[in-house]
Amino acid sequence: MATTPVRVALRVRPLSSKEQCDNCTECITFAQDKPQIFLGTDRAFTFDSVFQPSSTQEQVYTDCIAPLVHGYLEGNNVTILAYGQTGSGKTFSMGTGPGNTDVDHQNGIVQRFAHELFNTLEQQGNEFQVYISFVELYYEDIHDLLDFNRTIESVSSSETTPSIREDMDGNVYLTGVHEARVKSADELLSLLSKGIQFRATGSTETNTTSSRSHAIFSVLLRQQIQTHKVLSESVEQQQQQQQQQQQQQTPLKRLASKFHFVDLAGSERLKQMKGDRKKEGISINTGLLALGNVISALGDETRKGAHVPYRDSKLTRLLQGSLGGSSQTLMLACVSPADRDAMKTLNTLKYASRARNIQNRVEINHDYEGTPEELDFLRAKVKQLKMQVSALQKVTGNSMHGTGVFIVDGRTTTDEFARAQCERDLLPAQHQQHNNNMSDSSHPIIREYEETVRNLRFQLAEAQSRLVHAIHKIASSPTTNPPEGGLHASTSSSAISDTTITTHIAAVPELTHTSQSTSAVHSHYHHRPLITSSGRRRGRYVPIATRILRQRRLQIKPSPSNSIFYSEEVWG
Repeated sequence: MATTPVRVALRVRPLSSKEQCDNCTECITFAQDKPQIFLGTDRAFTFDSVFQPSSTQEQVYTDCIAPLVHGYLEGNNVTILAYGQTGSGKTFSMGTGPGNTDVDHQNGIVQRFAHELFNTLEQQGNEFQVYISFVELYYEDIHDLLDFNRTIESVSSSETTPSIREDMDGNVYLTGVHEARVKSADELLSLLSKGIQFRATGSTETNTTSSRSHAIFSVLLRQQIQTHKVLSESVEQQQQQQQQQQQQQTPLKRLASKFHFVDLAGSERLKQMKGDRKKEGISINTGLLALGNVISALGDETRKGAHVPYRDSKLTRLLQGSLGGSSQTLMLACVSPADRDAMKTLNTLKYASRARNIQNRVEINHDYEGTPEELDFLRAKVKQLKMQVSALQKVTGNSMHGTGVFIVDGRTTTDEFARAQCERDLLPAQHQQHNNNMSDSSHPIIREYEETVRNLRFQLAEAQSRLVHAIHKIASSPTTNPPEGGLHASTSSSAISDTTITTHIAAVPELTHTSQSTSAVHSHYHHRPLITSSGRRRGRYVPIATRILRQRRLQIKPSPSNSIFYSEEVWG
């Protein structure tokens, strides 16, 4: 586990046409051969990267984002934070605003990332799955921007609103958010452009299309990478090694990494806002203030070990893994060079300087859970096996004393029919397992499921063996034959003696144990009064052995077609 600081890159946009018409001058100067700027004449700030107004989108991506993409493909979580005042170029740099999604000089970070991601994955040739989600934080409410069927009522409903959860390892995640699987860069960008249309925007004095919400666009990548690669140069040797690896079932390394693109809403003075924009500005500034408190708590060396207020805002709660967690984080601070925005620029520079002191513990994220399809299949299989064992236990307990006739869920059935029902229930799971080509034997959770399945199968086989043994014991007993007098013999001549029943009970261990426990219970209840203290009459207790004697008076006759027995009418 490596410790890396949060990287900070500064981008200065050029003066707008309005600022040029207002005769605004630039208040920022750049140092030569150093990532350093000067605000005015007496304030200097140093960052990891500095981009002048003449820098292009491609330069920003190549210098700052490309190294993070390589780490993302290796299994690391990555987060990019775009921070700055309203109209400083955050959304333009990130590429999360409305516009063209083709690869050209105007496209932002997300568009270039999408094309590089799928091109690299196709070149590697490994199995992969890509899922995306897109949410916004507006008035401290989380909205799913990929839920295209949502309405105003569903947005305000608490049942459909996404919520923040935390797992056993302390990782924060969202529930109730739609994760769409994409198979190409064009599909990813198409869903992104559709989600952007639902994002909250508004007009302010500094920007006509200002973003009024914090947006988080996440890309989840699951990979299966072979640990042993072909190193031979000749084609024949490569084919032989590939065949050997397939025969030996080469182990796979499975990774699951996330890439978060966070476009923060711009901060603005409340004096410049009116009406709804003022209410939105208060909510935005509250979230940014909580984010600043978290950055100060993590970046101040004198406050090590102190409480970090992640729970003060939903924004900081969602960014808990990116600030002080296990993610490679880059803060892209965007500022305006105009002299009338010098105070806003100064606040942004101070904000970004504190973020450089944060240390993250970066680690590779191994995927032990498997895909959702694999987990659903294993859960369904365990459920079916449990139902099968439960049904067979009911069959064993409701056997009509060796007759082969059973009562399962209130219905009369036979042993063979019950076994056929259980095998029928397992056919869909076996068919799905046959069609599943992905190797899942390397996951601890899947191995645990397999062990559970083996234990359930062992219990099932043991119950079946116990059932067959009990049936054979009773079937082989001479008392199962009817008396010479036939079915209409007298009760005195056809009654089975206690000695015969004792022989049957001794033949089956389960019945022997039952008879012993019954005699003890009978001796206990023999001396209890029949009238309780409340005056109510207590029902007479009938021991189990007596009930067995009564039930054994049923005529038992072997079936001529097979070894399954059935019951006849009561004698005489």
